[in-house]
Amino acid sequence: MDCEFIPSDMPMPDCMFFPKTLLPLSISNTAKIMYCLILDTVLKTGIKDENGTLFVYFPLSELAADISKCIMTVGRYLNELEKAGLIMRIRQEFGKPNRIYVLVPKERN
Repeated sequence: MDCEFIPSDMPMPDCMFFPKTLLPLSISNTAKIMYCLILDTVLKTGIKDENGTLFVYFPLSELAADISKCIMTVGRYLNELEKAGLIMRIRQEFGKPNRIYVLVPKERN
């Protein structure tokens, strides 16, 4: 990989937001990365529901392609995020992707 030092005027590549409150959580690093990917998508292209809360439709196949994992593995990480209280999935009609709501962890003192 060709790399260089960062000068003060260098434009940075597109980056994802990573909440520091994720660091101490006892979930896998891949689940943390997937959370950041979903959060980034919500912040950029989220859809407002009837209550004004943002969510996304993120098909498993797209998530799998984005993190280079198989669909079954993505499902396992989504379950991990849901169990940790970081996302909430709302089932839709058969054949449609779930609504995914991102929950933001609170700062620990």
